[in-house]
Amino acid sequence: MLKWFYDRDYRIFVFGYFCGLSCLLLLNKVGMLSLEFFERVAGWIR
Repeated sequence: MLKWFYDRDYRIFVFGYFCGLSCLLLLNKVGMLSLEFFERVAGWIR
């Protein structure tokens, strides 16, 4: 059962997968915030 846990390649794969997932979520959040910010700035300029 624990063979996959000790497999280095598998751990690297899972680690990279979770890192990529959290990075995507973070980028999505930042993108949403910056979109809101740009909309507000455009509102002020107008």
